[in-house]
Amino acid sequence: EAELDKLGFKTVAVVGNAATLAGLYRGLSSLSASSKKLKREDVVLVFLSGHGVQKLVQRTENGKTIEKEEPFFCPIDAHKNDVSTLLNMNDLLERLMEDSGARNNIVLLDACRESLDKGGKGSDGSTIEALPNKLALFFAAQSGHRSFESRTLKHGIFTYYLLEGLRGEAADKDTEITLQGLTSYVSKRVQRDSPALLDVKESDAQQPNLMGNLRGSLLLGKVADVRRMDAPTSPPTSRNKVSPGEERDFEIAKGVKMRFCWIPPGKAMLGKHGESEHEYEVKKGFWLGKYPVMQEQFKAV
Repeated sequence: EAELDKLGFKTVAVVGNAATLAGLYRGLSSLSASSKKLKREDVVLVFLSGHGVQKLVQRTENGKTIEKEEPFFCPIDAHKNDVSTLLNMNDLLERLMEDSGARNNIVLLDACRESLDKGGKGSDGSTIEALPNKLALFFAAQSGHRSFESRTLKHGIFTYYLLEGLRGEAADKDTEITLQGLTSYVSKRVQRDSPALLDVKESDAQQPNLMGNLRGSLLLGKVADVRRMDAPTSPPTSRNKVSPGEERDFEIAKGVKMRFCWIPPGKAMLGKHGESEHEYEVKKGFWLGKYPVMQEQFKAV
């Protein structure tokens, strides 16, 4: 919510215990009331983070009853075997299209897309109906697959890099964040880092999925102060001061970046409490890598 506020979005948040099915519909109603007043060039963005499933649902089409697999988002009061307690994504999209006055509507979904009725992975095809020209969807995972959280990142992997992108990492040289730039940044980072974060093979990497018919490079916002990648060759100077523990991203090789924390000069105790502790002193500050080194980073060095 804070990152969207910085980019100029007016936000409506439904989180925690308020995220029941009724609470989600109240939030959508509030969004609908606001989006009806928007201009064509405005942007509507819906972000959902939680559990998602794909289930077989009976529908009547042309007088015949057919069974179709459809995507659902689970509120906190959901019962996975009762679709009436789930938020149908196709219904959400239809409602968004009917109410929005903007021609640019984006839905971001960090949730699994597994099929409960088929046991694990569902079909590779999408269960989202055909999209109109003014809608784009960006999923954390392919249809029929799972979205994962990371203990290292303390976040959903998709959401972590989405926030990174919105904070400026996805900005171009003009400090602009576009939908194209954001989805490209998030997709690349999730596919690159998820194998190491999840301890799986590269072939099992989490893969975000972008669907949509929006044309051109849609501007989401402009970042006032985008961090640039400078090589960590020496401690900060008086003109480039940083605070203890401050984090920065550095390009360690062409196209390969790592996140570092600044460790300032000073004294500290080394060793486990109650055992052989001793004092050590750092006379010069240094940059310390925040996360385990990824295979791509190791090979680059």
